Amino acid sequence: MNRLFLFAFIWLLPLAIFAQVPDVATNQCISLDKPVYCNNPALNWSQYAALSDGDDETVLEVASPVTIALQVDAQSSTADSLILHWRTQSWENRDSNLASLKHFEIYTSLNSTNGVDGDWVLMKEGFNTYKDNFIFFPNNQPKWVKIKELEVDTLKLARLEIFQQAPEGKKDDIWMFFGDSQTLLCMGAGRTTYEAPTRFGNQIHNQNPCYYPMIINGGFGGERAVDAVTRLEKILDDMPQISFMACAYGINDVMYSFPPLVPYDDPINDNATELFLDAYIEILNICKARDVFPIPARIPWIHFPNHYFKDYTDTTADKTNGITPINLNEIDTLIKIHAPYAID
Repeated sequence: MNRLFLFAFIWLLPLAIFAQVPDVATNQCISLDKPVYCNNPALNWSQYAALSDGDDETVLEVASPVTIALQVDAQSSTADSLILHWRTQSWENRDSNLASLKHFEIYTSLNSTNGVDGDWVLMKEGFNTYKDNFIFFPNNQPKWVKIKELEVDTLKLARLEIFQQAPEGKKDDIWMFFGDSQTLLCMGAGRTTYEAPTRFGNQIHNQNPCYYPMIINGGFGGERAVDAVTRLEKILDDMPQISFMACAYGINDVMYSFPPLVPYDDPINDNATELFLDAYIEILNICKARDVFPIPARIPWIHFPNHYFKDYTDTTADKTNGITPINLNEIDTLIKIHAPYAID
């Protein structure tokens, strides 16, 4: 299930390119595999590539307030603005910013040699309500960028990196994986029981070195498509620069709905399927109205662990080791009409 989920998006990327995709820039991550400084004595690495490269199994966990400085490639930082992007340990703090950057300041230095010395200029003060997020700040050709987290709390970073803004006329290559807990875990950061050893962005980068998309995890534990519509409006109000929305609802719509919103049995049980389909179509339409390119995920399998429901009886005849096939006729029809580029 988990590999299918990740691979589905990877294979959908080239399919999306043939649809009406906006002119998206090739992202340049100018802090990739560069030195990092942290003011916590136990974390003064001269090199901490796990914050901007490789997988997300390593999580920087430190009590705030904390200062972290990233060296950037000054020779290529020619955009008018730079983008600070962070990801946190996804599962523990779900969709809140409990372990994320809440109140912070961004400084830059043209002459620092180690992230400590030199002259520093305050570029931006920011506030955040999401576990994963990004913020644009002015570019003055810095050699180092410093982030001061001002809130007193435990910070759990799995990724911290600096991108160039897209040139004029192009959109930034920013993806949000919007979905339920399966999305949250499969695209998660560290301490996950799911098979996501490398992030989607890393897989794209490994296959196409000139591409390095920025990834925002919009997964929300236990959420269903009907409940996600209002939240999506708020997300796109706060992060209008998102270019691609990988939509992965359906799992919790099956598991936590009676009758299920996506049928797991014969179509005679489709009593509430229309609710799910209407919500999914609204999600796609919200994206299109905001100039965000939606890519629906077709998730063909669901697992019903016995401990979820004491009174649940699986009446589906076709079972294989606890994996129950979902009837996908409705979602396939929806995709053919509203997102035909996503059909494999």
